[in-house]
Amino acid sequence: MQAIQKLGLLDMREHPALHPSGPEICWRELVCTLLGLSTSDIFYENLKNIIADKVGNTGLEALESLGLLNDELMVAKQKTPLDTLSNFLRNKLVLEQGDRDVIVLRHDIDILWPNRSRERKSISLVVYGEPDGTTAMARTVGLPAAIAAKMVLEGEIQTRGTVLPLTPDVYRPLLLRLKEEGIVAREQTFSLD
Repeated sequence: MQAIQKLGLLDMREHPALHPSGPEICWRELVCTLLGLSTSDIFYENLKNIIADKVGNTGLEALESLGLLNDELMVAKQKTPLDTLSNFLRNKLVLEQGDRDVIVLRHDIDILWPNRSRERKSISLVVYGEPDGTTAMARTVGLPAAIAAKMVLEGEIQTRGTVLPLTPDVYRPLLLRLKEEGIVAREQTFSLD
């Protein structure tokens, strides 16, 4: 994901090369355009070296394995790099029978306390989908939304309008119910002094 981000493939702004009625383009041409390179005179190995310098060898391997450096024409341009990439990956990364997905979330938060001591809180979440069953994505998106909707319907959340889960009266019961469903974030604290 970092390699994809560093190349500009998560950009939400419209890109002229991705207009649906514009000339046909392949992923390698788009990547070259995003890097400010001419596609007509660059050898593939040179392009790989430029990309590896920008995203590292692991990032380069990931981009190649996804087909984001190939010269097959794009099937459906969606105006923005992000929308075009999402459409491409939605079709490419289909779960086969017996496959399962995984959600990995990690946040590191550095804290400077009033007494000048410093610490880091690391919060991580790993959720696996069930083979041939409910995906981790469905559980981690659908369950919080369903729990929050039920809390609103039962009057547990009484605030009107858009409510962010940033107050204890909302996030504590929501996290407790997610824990009952097996979705639990792990928290660790480390001193930085």
